[in-house]
Amino acid sequence: MLTQDQFNESQQRITSAWHSGNFQDAFAEIDRVLKEGTDEMKGTALFYRAMIHESRRDWEQVREDSRSGLKYAAPSTFLRYQLEHAIGAAYNKQAFSEKANQWFTKALQTCAEGDDFSGHKTLAALMKLANEESLQMDQALMATVAAKSWRVLEVPGEPDLADIRGTVHKLCEQFSKTVEEISGSN
Repeated sequence: MLTQDQFNESQQRITSAWHSGNFQDAFAEIDRVLKEGTDEMKGTALFYRAMIHESRRDWEQVREDSRSGLKYAAPSTFLRYQLEHAIGAAYNKQAFSEKANQWFTKALQTCAEGDDFSGHKTLAALMKLANEESLQMDQALMATVAAKSWRVLEVPGEPDLADIRGTVHKLCEQFSKTVEEISGSN
């Protein structure tokens, strides 16, 4: 069984190999985690593998790895949210709007039930999808996730839950601002 320190080192090797274009080494390290890691580590490794396939535009493999990762992701966790969002995004890239909508909705449910993490990227994806065609969206769920994301991202003021589109726009702006601040401080 991998220790947390060993897993942290594995994650560094995976991302380093991936970003240098050495997919073979990245996949070998992921396979090691899948053999020796805890369930959460395995789910995370499969999420990395899905992200690598996403960078290569292999949408079917993104969905397959993300679905496999769900077996290891505990309910209501950020990992489960990320995997569900990845499945929705892969379907969306292939213009399967109804399936994308279903998986984005699952991701929002996980966010609503989960600990403190934002669901702004899924809200934004659903808003964009809704621009492209009429989709059934659970307004109450979207409002719950928007309010939670507002709090998690520490957006000043109060969200306007009557204007979900505007609220999601502000959430995305705040997230980008936070990323810029963190990047600038490094």
